[in-house]
Amino acid sequence: MAKRQYEVWQGNNIILLKGRLIFGPDARSVILTVLLIVAPVVVFCIFVGRNLLQKFSYISGLVILSVAISLTIVVLFFLFMTAAFDPGFRKRSPHPPLNDNLYHTPVPSPSNENQCAPMTPRRVPRTLELRAEDGSYSLKLKYCETCMIYRPPRCSHCSVCNNCVDRFDHHCPWIGQCIGQRNYRAFIGFISCGTLLCIYVLSMCVLNMDFVLMEVKWMVLKAMKQSPASTALIIYCFVSLWFIGGLTTFHLYLISTNQTSYEHYKRKHNKPLSWEPNINIFNKGCLINFKELLCTKPNPSEIDLRSFVEEYSPLRISSAGIQSWREVPPHREESCMIVEGGNTERSATSRPELDEELGMSTSNWGHESIEAGHNYQEKAITIAGDTENLGGNRDLQPKNIEPINGL
Repeated sequence: MAKRQYEVWQGNNIILLKGRLIFGPDARSVILTVLLIVAPVVVFCIFVGRNLLQKFSYISGLVILSVAISLTIVVLFFLFMTAAFDPGFRKRSPHPPLNDNLYHTPVPSPSNENQCAPMTPRRVPRTLELRAEDGSYSLKLKYCETCMIYRPPRCSHCSVCNNCVDRFDHHCPWIGQCIGQRNYRAFIGFISCGTLLCIYVLSMCVLNMDFVLMEVKWMVLKAMKQSPASTALIIYCFVSLWFIGGLTTFHLYLISTNQTSYEHYKRKHNKPLSWEPNINIFNKGCLINFKELLCTKPNPSEIDLRSFVEEYSPLRISSAGIQSWREVPPHREESCMIVEGGNTERSATSRPELDEELGMSTSNWGHESIEAGHNYQEKAITIAGDTENLGGNRDLQPKNIEPINGL
């Protein structure tokens, strides 16, 4: 019986409801976060809100309680949307990139004369450099040995979830999930509404304490004893506001400059980013950055946990092909592609030159190595929007690389 994707998921995530919900490996921290949100609101409604009902009219008191409860529901909704859905995981490749232009010296292990296990290369190039034809900039795509793909710009591998995440920001320990391209807006909504909730509860508790102080003739210690709930909530909300309010301010700054927390940390500590050595090529201006991140529909999910797993068939090669592969000299670690017009030139030794040295034809190379009916197909990439997965078994042919505006 065919299995579904969630049954063979290789990440560290916790998957519930047969693939409908996907949490991080430390999803239990969500329970603690919910308690830290709900418990103060319950205390506020029972003790502070009841006292405010007596100070104001009945309708005004209900409005005060309704606002607090509504903000709490919105915060919990954004928390659930951030923690329980795909943050932008990249789909893993079942094998290294089967592209003879990227690396050489695959070593097949045949079980018999006509069949062998999937090819295992000695070394896949750690980086693949793509350069614009006018030389204005270049992009280096790093190879992920775990996911066996070349990561597009702004994509990074999360060591906690063990997955590559698009526009990786950070792994949030309070939510137990990665923050990436698909759940970043929900995360911003969570911390922003959380900040508003802290401010609202703090202001209502200060107002209630003001009424108590007037009753006890401005004796602070007596007022604190008379309304311990207001005192505790004032301290709790004040401390929480420093953390969640500061986090909200920090992320608003990141949005205005079109950065992620990961990129900001790299620049602050002078650690080079593969795709932008000196400048932020993604910054398009404050207003455009806010519009792009908060008002643009996120990319569709690359993972469908409820879909069936496609069977992977081992490659078939001839005995002559095995001997020819073993004779190929090792390839250097970094591979470089220069796009000029519609042609792709390589800085390393090209496949036809190696074939000529070995007395082999280019056409025979492909026919000897890969069965005609093989299902895996390479996706061509375009560096003008997002960069596609470079896994598969066809030649890597970038269609177009356009310079970023402003460079």
